[in-house]
Parts: sequence; structure tokens; C-alpha cells
Amino acid sequence: MIISGVTDQEHLDNLEEVLSRLSEHGLRANIGPLQKLKNYSQIDKEASLALVWGVKKFHTYIFARHFTLRTDHKPLTAIFSPTKAIPATTAARVQRYALFLSGFDYEIEHRSSTQHCNADGLSRLPLATTEDEENQSVDPVEAFHVSQFSMLPVTWQQVRKATQRDSTLAQVYEHVMKGWHENKDPNLRAQPFYSRRNKLTMHQGCIMWGSRVVTPTKLRSEVLQVLHESHVCVVRMKALARSYVWSSGIDLEIERMQWLPAAPYHPATNGLAERFIQTTKQSLTSMKEDLGST
Repeated sequence: MIISGVTDQEHLDNLEEVLSRLSEHGLRANIGPLQKLKNYSQIDKEASLALVWGVKKFHTYIFARHFTLRTDHKPLTAIFSPTKAIPATTAARVQRYALFLSGFDYEIEHRSSTQHCNADGLSRLPLATTEDEENQSVDPVEAFHVSQFSMLPVTWQQVRKATQRDSTLAQVYEHVMKGWHENKDPNLRAQPFYSRRNKLTMHQGCIMWGSRVVTPTKLRSEVLQVLHESHVCVVRMKALARSYVWSSGIDLEIERMQWLPAAPYHPATNGLAERFIQTTKQSLTSMKEDLGST
């Protein structure tokens, strides 16, 4: 059974209608495994459902043979290219897919959706799995993202709530989940996100750029304040921030923070200056005693 539609909304409406009629006749389609994909970004869906799923399905026939992967999602041709290195800021899940595909002899090419005649109907008929098996399976990428949030002063629930209320990130969220338009977004504040659109993914409703959490404006000061408490220099703080978070203009905000000079090797006190004053006083005292004795 192949279900299609002119638009995504029409496709979903047709799918719901078919499922409704099957239910009336006592039949039920197992869509449990697809529930996890609701929180996946568009590029994750294209990579996992289309390419990786197909390679795993036909592993017996294509292993140790040269084959061609065709996709209508053009960014994947650069990410999964066998002749190019994986970008360092690529999402962790997509990096795992690229590592899996590196064990095969293949080439990848782009084909427009208008030129695709074969429907991916089989991807809508997953194998039956029990509820216990679904609950026991742990995605290593999800576990990695959870560890990233454990290093921040805010939780993923706070980031998700602030992301939904942020006017710019709310638009970026829609683009990441449903795909970006060919033309740039007219909102100027979203331009930095557009240039990184192929590396943005979603985790628990939070936007991720590679392994970094995209911080909403409301929580940015709180995150920077915690980083500033470590009393590191500007360059060190920028490097520390880039390991966990990212937001448009975060480097400029770090530079504008109030930086108080501290003594080398001892940030809490001005130790070297105090030692210099003490040494000077001792020298003057010794000179005075020498003059008095003569």
C-alpha cells in the first residue's frame, strides 16, 4: 500500500484517513517505531529513513560491491561524500551515520524530488516491535546530548521553554523540523542560522549545532555568568563557551563583559604586587640600618 500527497499536510491527512478505515475493519498498523522520529530534524529523517535504512536493509546484496546512493536532500551529498571529511560541527547522529556508511564502497548523488518516480512505501511498514523493546533501546546520541546539558547551569526543559518563546528561535525550530526554504529567511536575525542550516538538529525540543546547545536570549546571561565565574581570560572563556553553547553574537557579548585584572598564578589576590612592596620595604629598612651604623 502506497500513500502519497501533493503536500506534507495532504500526505498526513491521507495517512490518517487510511488508518481510520483500517481501524473500522479491526486492522491496526504498527507505527510505534515511527513515534521516535517525531522529534528528529528534517536532515535526520532524510539520513536515517532513506539512506541508512536502505543500506542496512540491503546489506547482504551491496556489501563489498560498488553502488550509488541517490537522495533528494542535497546537503547529504556533501556530508556523506566518500571523498570529503565529515565537518566537525556536524550533528552527532549524522556523524554516526557517516561512520556507518564509511564501511561501504559507494558514491552519492542528488536527484530532484520531481525526478523521483519510486515511492518509499516500505519505510511506512516497519517490523513489529514490542513496547518493552522500544523502552529498553537507548540512542547513544541522545545520551551524549544529555551529558552536554549536565554541564550547563540550565536544564533542557528550561532551554526548550525559552526556545519556544524566542521569536527568532521559534522560526528556526520550524525550519529545522520541516526543512529550510531555498531562499534566505527575510528575518535578518535568522541569517546566522541559515548559513548553519545543514548542521542544526533537534534534541528534546532544543536546537543543537553539532554538540553545542543553541542558547535562547533569555538564558544567555545566566550561562555567561557561570562561565565568567571561573575567572579565565577572554580567549579561554570563548573556547570554553564554544565547547557547550552557541548563539548569535556570543563572542561579542563575552568581549563586552567586565574583566578585572588579576595577579598571575593567584587570581584571588594581588600576590606579586604585595611581594614586591614587602621586598622594597625590607631593602629600605636594611639601607637605613646600614646608614645608622656608619
